[in-house]
Amino acid sequence: MPVCPSAIACICLTRTRIGWPEWDLRPCQAAAAAEREAAVRAAAEHRARVAEAEARRRAQGALLRKRTRTGQPVMRFRIDKLLGQLQAEAGA
Repeated sequence: MPVCPSAIACICLTRTRIGWPEWDLRPCQAAAAAEREAAVRAAAEHRARVAEAEARRRAQGALLRKRTRTGQPVMRFRIDKLLGQLQAEAGA
């Protein structure tokens, strides 16, 4: 007897010529398609979040690499970074 991958969601509708039950796989296929779609959507959202975080880090790194005319680091950006970290710790 053929076994449906997910026997809970399938319905045995008819019998074929040789007497084996024929499974209606549409509910299983619909559930699997919904799962695949949800996985694809979650992966796309994850990629978007990662790209956003990477862009933020890249921009922050560019600010931290800035130098004055004499070659000294610009302290304003470093202090802003430290301030943001302290505020994040205080808020958490």
